[in-house]
Amino acid sequence: MGTFSLTQVQSGKNLWIYPDAAGCVTGLTPFGEASNYLCVDEIRTGYNDDEDYVYSSATDLLRDLYSTPTSEWSGLSGTINFIQVYARAKSHLYPQSADGIYKIIMTLDASGCSVFYKSSDLDLLNTYSTLNKVWATNPSTGTDWEWADLSDWQIGVECSSPTLTNYLVSATFRPNGVGDKENLHCWSSNSPHQPDNYLCVDDVNADGYGTYVFTFQGDAGATLDDLYELENHTTETGNIASVLVFYRVRRWDGTASVAAGVKTGGNEYWETAHDIAQEGQWTTYSYQWTQNPDTAAAWTWNDVDNLQAGIKMSMPARGPNGSLGCTQLYVVVKYYAALNPEIRTTQCYARINYDSTVTCTLNKPLEISVDHSRNLKMLNFWSGNRVVFDESRNKKTLVAIGREYGTDACDKIDCVKGIGKFGADIVTSGIGGALDNTFKIASFGWKKITDTPLTYDWILELEYSNLDE
Repeated sequence: MGTFSLTQVQSGKNLWIYPDAAGCVTGLTPFGEASNYLCVDEIRTGYNDDEDYVYSSATDLLRDLYSTPTSEWSGLSGTINFIQVYARAKSHLYPQSADGIYKIIMTLDASGCSVFYKSSDLDLLNTYSTLNKVWATNPSTGTDWEWADLSDWQIGVECSSPTLTNYLVSATFRPNGVGDKENLHCWSSNSPHQPDNYLCVDDVNADGYGTYVFTFQGDAGATLDDLYELENHTTETGNIASVLVFYRVRRWDGTASVAAGVKTGGNEYWETAHDIAQEGQWTTYSYQWTQNPDTAAAWTWNDVDNLQAGIKMSMPARGPNGSLGCTQLYVVVKYYAALNPEIRTTQCYARINYDSTVTCTLNKPLEISVDHSRNLKMLNFWSGNRVVFDESRNKKTLVAIGREYGTDACDKIDCVKGIGKFGADIVTSGIGGALDNTFKIASFGWKKITDTPLTYDWILELEYSNLDE
């Protein structure tokens, strides 16, 4: 019967490579997985960012390398155009020091693990971004890539996090006990009368009507206030820039005013009371002290540990439904710290871009038909004359019907499916004469006839790439 072939040059193919084992250097710390490579092995569209990652906050330069599966390219041939290595990374919460380093790296000698090829220093954001480095040629030789160059290949990153000095950060301290005053009323939706007022304002996330302290129409003309004990600081160090009291309040009907205050050094200090302008809406306000009002000097951490903060509320006029509530109160201390941001990497992978030639061999067709349709137009004149224009050939196709049988029949069908999906021109040879030409695959259909022996019938529609041939 004989055979014929379909040959296609496939340009710009991409092979995506992901880590499959630890590399020859494991310097970063894993989070979310037991092994470093498992923290960065997600496919390029499947990143999970802070769910698992490797990181370092060390001032020293540290590296991670990851092994890649040689089975992915074993047996491939063709020209490698370039290799591109990707890393998805960020500097967590704070910007990386200007002296910090983040580079994408690789080695072609994992057994020796002493020679590394690197990108330039890459700028990290405070949110994850995907960075990359392209190597158009083998960096060890300066010549075009060969598939054999990848036999001892590993990819990874290196980074450092030099100390940021005098960086303004903040710490939050919430009420954790009864202070020296407890004059307001306390409401909880679960238990309308809480035993301690601080429990009505200590929420991390304000719960609005869930819990709050309040004054109401029965208190008209009076000013009521609360003070609350606060959490102590733990590991925070550095000069304090300011202390702020944040409070979230609302009023119902009538008029009302509010003020935040602190007690330090045995004395109370309150901001000037201000009206609550908008009725029926919870609003957050704050007041700042840049110095300790008791000493007129900079705040100290001992001052913070002995601080009480509170709220003062009044209703000058009595209304039918008038009341004023505070659902949340906390203190924010802004201070200058020395810190080393975590440099996090959540993905590392590579792309091999290459050209290859694929040839599919089929049994010669059992039937062949060719359609040479042309695109014709006609003009009719009053005189009865006609002019026919042959503008172009609008269709020239070759339809072949054939059969494959034997253990490799399925492989042959898959081969044609693959080149059809790629879409580039194919060149036929072995059919004979003018039928050996350049085509595009217009359609390909197949049907299994028997399992023993394995037999497929197929129909292949090819469209001439040059309609005028």
